[in-house]
Amino acid sequence: MSFRPIPFRSFVLVLGILLSIGGTASANDGAVTVVMWNVESGDANIQTIAEKAGRFTGVDILGLSEVEAELWSHSISGALTRAEREIFKAVTGTTGRSDRLAVVYDDSELDLIGVDELHDINPGGRVRSPLVCHFRHTESDTPFLFCVNHLYRSRDAERHEQARQLNEWIKQQSMPVIVGGDMNFDWSVANNGQHRDKGFDNLTSGGVVNWVRPANIIKTHSSNYNSILDFIFVTPNGPWKIESAEIIVEDGDFPDTGWTSDHRPVSAVFRIDSGAPSKAPTGTATTPPPQQQSVSQLQSALSNLEQAIESLQAETEKLNEQDPRERSLRRSIFGRLERMRRDAESIKELIEERLGDSDSSN
Repeated sequence: MSFRPIPFRSFVLVLGILLSIGGTASANDGAVTVVMWNVESGDANIQTIAEKAGRFTGVDILGLSEVEAELWSHSISGALTRAEREIFKAVTGTTGRSDRLAVVYDDSELDLIGVDELHDINPGGRVRSPLVCHFRHTESDTPFLFCVNHLYRSRDAERHEQARQLNEWIKQQSMPVIVGGDMNFDWSVANNGQHRDKGFDNLTSGGVVNWVRPANIIKTHSSNYNSILDFIFVTPNGPWKIESAEIIVEDGDFPDTGWTSDHRPVSAVFRIDSGAPSKAPTGTATTPPPQQQSVSQLQSALSNLEQAIESLQAETEKLNEQDPRERSLRRSIFGRLERMRRDAESIKELIEERLGDSDSSN
């Protein structure tokens, strides 16, 4: 399996730096928290969705489906950055038109090695190609694949074939795999899954993956059907122990409104064994002190943010040329640009402050 390089435009870095002036990075305890969530683009409010994402305490990877555009990924990663006081990045898929897939992840916990889209598992290119991220867990130096999906809803045969193809793809991987999303498997809550979609059995055939079964079995979709559509599966060869899993329920989440998603998120916590010795080859440089790492991260973040500002400014100029009447949209973009510029200035001040602290301690 080959992974394409990650161009800047494929992921948006959002910084909640103003909330982390004091520099409070939480220690990695070997736990990786995964959330899968269909955010229902087109019939939900992005601000409401982002605020809810910010309440996902301790999340490390968020697999999203029905993402309207990169702006949604941008807003959700920004909410997590502010809530978790860490730097979150986002990868947005290229298929599905206004119902794309995306992955948002904690850059301090995970290194993104590569990205791929499984276009062979997208019947006729009509829906969404599974989005795969190759990660390395930084503390334990553990590589794994994370695959978010939104399988065909309206055509059973195509969905069953997608599940079978995913099963075959997973068999070919040498790394452990976490796979899930809005699978549309209609696992019946009423009879404990005795009635379920054939796709569930196609995906789990041969024990290739196991369902990370939530402790609370409750419907995940706001409809007349009492069933689970959203799942997390994992290969049995992973270097982790499953600590917990749940369907995230909030008061008033169902029935959904035009502001909220019609799906409940599902989550799982994996404990990765970090007791293995470092694999750094002899003669390589030692890990820089936390202060230096922080400055390096900030400088990289500042560079990316400045690129984002430049790109958004160019898009604004195009909009002016194409339709000068789009005043409300221009005001929204100008407001975002101004906030991004203020964030950039704050990051510059923070870098100078950190560098000054470093000099005074030498």
